[in-house]
Amino acid sequence: EQARHLQQLLRELRGDTAPLAAEVGAHVHFCVHVGPVEVRGEGAELEVLGGPVTDLATWLARATGGLHLTPNAIQLLGSPVSD
Repeated sequence: EQARHLQQLLRELRGDTAPLAAEVGAHVHFCVHVGPVEVRGEGAELEVLGGPVTDLATWLARATGGLHLTPNAIQLLGSPVSD
């Protein structure tokens, strides 16, 4: 259920951003990952300091359809997301 909801939200977000990106000749891709992160603060004051989730080179993937879940995200949500 969470994976279907996430997939719908990603499609809506992509639909909202794609026309703006097209105006400047860009393409929008989303990659969802789950991992540890170091933070400071709370709520609106939350600041990401670092941690494995911020090391994009270790998990970022470009899906041909523009939507992708990493294996960590699939493990948490239980279902892959595809465009």
